[in-house]
Amino acid sequence: MMMNSPKISVIIPIYNAEVYLHGCVDSVLAQDFIDFELLLIDDGSKDSSGRICDEYAEKDSRVRVFHKENGGVSSARNMGLDYACGEWIAFVDADDLLRSAYLSEYSRHLDIDADLYIQGFEDSEGHIWCYDKHYWTGDGMACQLSCLEEKQLNRLVWNKLFRFSIIRNFSIRFDENITMLEDLLFVYQFLFYTKSVLNLPVTNYFYSVHVTSASFRKHKFSSWNLLLDKFHEIFSVLSERYSEYALEQQKTFFLLSLDVVRSLYIDGLKKDVRIPFLRKIKVRGQNNQLVKVPRMYTFSNNVITFLLLYFPVTVTDKILYFINKILFLIR
Repeated sequence: MMMNSPKISVIIPIYNAEVYLHGCVDSVLAQDFIDFELLLIDDGSKDSSGRICDEYAEKDSRVRVFHKENGGVSSARNMGLDYACGEWIAFVDADDLLRSAYLSEYSRHLDIDADLYIQGFEDSEGHIWCYDKHYWTGDGMACQLSCLEEKQLNRLVWNKLFRFSIIRNFSIRFDENITMLEDLLFVYQFLFYTKSVLNLPVTNYFYSVHVTSASFRKHKFSSWNLLLDKFHEIFSVLSERYSEYALEQQKTFFLLSLDVVRSLYIDGLKKDVRIPFLRKIKVRGQNNQLVKVPRMYTFSNNVITFLLLYFPVTVTDKILYFINKILFLIR
């Protein structure tokens, strides 16, 4: 542990990132603001990433390296939280870059006394994601920040500075059993305990966009199922005071559930997995007045929603099973 606790702990989860790692770490170490520690979490890399991390630790006392067995990005970030010493937490992805003013932009606004600071970002395709300077206070912060959703600024962890005492005191962690949208879940859990947020209209974070498949099939059903349950729980709590916002969010995740329903049949999951999931989604759809058949955006969504809302689950399952068989034959 460092003799004097740094102001900010920067956590970088790393897995087979040797191509990008020098650029990323160099951009952190070149920050105008210097009162920080850099935690490099080598998540069982098979390339030279671990060695590169150790070389940085030998050269700069602000760098601490932790090597672990591969467990995924959430596991790596959690290890960073376990060993962080700063008052504030910043996450950076190993293939991204920071402009030199990234941390100093946060530090010069710390006297405003927010629990969470947000910056915009620029991506490698030339898009700029930014929002006007704004300070929010009070309860229901997730609802208050809904204006940031269009700019995607509220769903990421790497464009934010988190007050570490809130993370520590309420045991907020990344769920290691969830392999998608883990950032969004972490942010929502943090916002439950947040009383003030400051958004800064600057773009000092450079996000590297990679062409990846959006297929639901690359994630386990158990992970999707858990994710949907977690968000349903969050919005059920919010619905007590922010019903309109909660219903809109629950509708969004109902639509996501329909994609998971399709994957159940495409992947050939067994009936004893399909039926409980259909039953659960059916109840959630029936309890949301915004879930209506003509308003589910696509023909496929409307068909599945109609079956879920108006047919017994066992009948719905048989129809979807045979539809998938027919489509498979056509393909």
